[in-house]
Amino acid sequence: MRARRRLAVFASLFLLAILLTAGLWPFHIPRNQVSWIPDRPGLRLGARSTLGSTASLDPLNSASCTVELWLRPKTGAAIATLLAFYGPSGIAGISFHQSLTDLRLDRTSPGRTRDKRYIENVLRSGKVVFFTVVSTPTGTAVYRDGKPLWNARAFRPDQPDCAGHFVVGDSPVEDDGWEGDLYGLAVYHRELSSFEITASHRAWMADNGPSALLPAPDVLYRFTERRGSVVHSLGIANVSLSIPAKYGIARPTLLASPWKPSEEIWDDYPDIFLNIAGFVPFGFTMSVLFALLQRKDAARLALLSGVAVSAAIEILQFWLPTRNSDSRDILTNGFGTAIGVFLYRRFIRWRPLPDWSSHGSHRAK
Repeated sequence: MRARRRLAVFASLFLLAILLTAGLWPFHIPRNQVSWIPDRPGLRLGARSTLGSTASLDPLNSASCTVELWLRPKTGAAIATLLAFYGPSGIAGISFHQSLTDLRLDRTSPGRTRDKRYIENVLRSGKVVFFTVVSTPTGTAVYRDGKPLWNARAFRPDQPDCAGHFVVGDSPVEDDGWEGDLYGLAVYHRELSSFEITASHRAWMADNGPSALLPAPDVLYRFTERRGSVVHSLGIANVSLSIPAKYGIARPTLLASPWKPSEEIWDDYPDIFLNIAGFVPFGFTMSVLFALLQRKDAARLALLSGVAVSAAIEILQFWLPTRNSDSRDILTNGFGTAIGVFLYRRFIRWRPLPDWSSHGSHRAK
């Protein structure tokens, strides 16, 4: 009995160490992997990179906005966030993403699910591209290198799109870093015409900045500083970009809601499977341990142990920017623990040895 208990304790601690490592690695806040490109104006973003606006953008009651992005993705196999606007409750308005070789536009509105649109095969590995995205109440248009590329009248905002704070190269609510080179960024709180878009693109290519003949953008970043931790805006709004020394999430969520749109659940099914499978051995081993300790409520204690460990991991993940604190993980981990408890009760045939000391005292009587 004593040997079995020791083995069960060792196995439980071993599995606990594995779960903590899997859930909390790398156990620290990594440095921000943003660096200046040595041979030209621009920034190089690594896997753990983020830039944040130092102030909020005010749309001045404008329902339209235009965003110019000049970049080169490192790989064509990434799923990451390029640029996202956010408010106190998280992402709001329009956001820009790389989805493998596609440019994905998301629009998030209060009380509505996220609307996603894909512009296919425009973000190829190592290829420089200049995007202009125009958002108006009548729809959204995308230009590549100054030429019309995509238009969707049904994809339109019901609130100002380019408002509030914004993050470049990552999501404001989760670890979703983009890797590549960023050469220019501008935001206008108005709609640029086709002529202005073409003229602005030519000016960017010739002089690394919008044409002086056009109205000034609200924010304009040419990344000519080549050093330091601040990117100054050359636009009319005094909103700089900050490069923090450590990687972080602007609006992390503690125990995010388990209820997600159906398409996002399907995207996450590998993680759901791993969350369940990872806790099955723990539930099984904890059932053995509590049974060896002769606890009549061994199954309940094993299940509570799995849920408690999962909850502790998810709460600690709130302070680790490379991890996402999600209440759904507690549910899936708890389900995995329950499967382990069931397997123990279904297939283990032996029972703990009786307490012989009580039997001896009974015979003495």
